[in-house]
Amino acid sequence: MASAFLDWERQRRPEIKRSLTELRGKVLLRPIDVTISGIADRIDIRGGGFADIIDYKTGLNPSTSQARSLLDPQLALEAAALFEGAFKSAGEVKPLNLVYVRLRPGDRFSADQVNNEMATRGDSKKSALELATQSVDELGRFVQALQSGERGYVSRLIPAEQNSYGGEYDHLARVAEWSTAEAEEGAGDE
Repeated sequence: MASAFLDWERQRRPEIKRSLTELRGKVLLRPIDVTISGIADRIDIRGGGFADIIDYKTGLNPSTSQARSLLDPQLALEAAALFEGAFKSAGEVKPLNLVYVRLRPGDRFSADQVNNEMATRGDSKKSALELATQSVDELGRFVQALQSGERGYVSRLIPAEQNSYGGEYDHLARVAEWSTAEAEEGAGDE
């Protein structure tokens, strides 16, 4: 893994003016009047007023397709924050690439680019800035739906995740306990 990572770094280095790591940011997203804050793993400043946002992962989740469809909007929201000036030491830059760097044992290193506007196939091509804009729009609609009471607060929004009990807040929502109770109730109805 280390040699593959270093090769990737070596290839990128000529295009990168400076790299910023563990960068704190906070910004009010004006169109939706919501403040977001967080820490970017890494932002690489390029020439021409552009930057790449890199998120290190040790596993396969989230997938690039989940990030592109905004089922996992972390990188897209970081891009929106970067564009709005949340990361002060990055300066005024636009997001160019959103990349998951997957650091996995053995020869399983990969750098997966989320934005795909240069792809030769597919009809849902999106740049980093398009993903950023879409993520803010969707966040705004979601917040408005919660505030209006149109949507309730739930611990799991994605049906595909209903049988996964490894989430950060699952213990608070008592997901495993309630899932077991539902299964037991169904068994007695026969």
